[in-house]
Amino acid sequence: MKQAWIVATDTRIAELTALAGDLPTTLVAVGWPGDHQSGLFRVLSVGGAEQAPLESLAPVVVGAVDPGPQDLVIVEDTPVGRVLAGALAASLWAPILHGVTSVEGDTVEVSRFGGIATETVRLEGNAVLVVEGATPGPEGDASVETISGKGYDARIVGVEPSDTHVVDLAGARRIVGAGRGFADKADLALAEKLAGALGGALACSRPLAEGQNWLPRDRYLGISGQKVSPELYLAVGISGELQHMAGVRGAELIVAINSDPNAPIFSECDFGIVGDLYDVLPRLTERVKTA
Repeated sequence: MKQAWIVATDTRIAELTALAGDLPTTLVAVGWPGDHQSGLFRVLSVGGAEQAPLESLAPVVVGAVDPGPQDLVIVEDTPVGRVLAGALAASLWAPILHGVTSVEGDTVEVSRFGGIATETVRLEGNAVLVVEGATPGPEGDASVETISGKGYDARIVGVEPSDTHVVDLAGARRIVGAGRGFADKADLALAEKLAGALGGALACSRPLAEGQNWLPRDRYLGISGQKVSPELYLAVGISGELQHMAGVRGAELIVAINSDPNAPIFSECDFGIVGDLYDVLPRLTERVKTA
């Protein structure tokens, strides 16, 4: 019987379980209990030494994942997950597929070139599917088994905290993106106020992060930045070039504000406002606050 194996280091597995569909699923929870995950066949909880990095548990994970020839192996798209995916692919002599968007039987749809194209891949045996998770899996009861074993002899010898506040854009349901339409860094406060009124997060296009250095690099959306799938993406002063839109096409609703009626983003959005962001944003923020 065909089954699915999911390897993850936290609860954000809803997107991973969605790919598994109705298949009996085993969650390999690396570094966390993995309990209270409903809809799963069973949970294997893999733990290690307190000072050991999770990547060092790769041999234990490889030993815990024992797929049949047609089983799906789905791994979270995180730095740790990619290390574990590599170890699993090597042990299974299987390919790694990134950007998987859907699975139908033995056929997998894969996003290519930042989302501007898709490729249909037919699976012949095992493959390791690397998928970005943003939403916690539904709670429920599952059979939990603790797995122990010896990983690589590695340990964390020091931690240097960062002063940068990291925003979880992948998990944000509403995002306001700021672009080069803003004349000054201080003016980003207008976008930040709107994001706050919406209960969302502030992001940006690449030039504001890597050119102007107005926001941290983990805030920019695009083909080489973060890729998000919020309920609402509101692009402010962003022209909507291909490189940026590749990071936000997963949004359920895209709204654009731009003073240029010929901006490419107006052919990509669901609703567009042609206007000066310095006039539109304060009025829109007030309307959201009073709604």
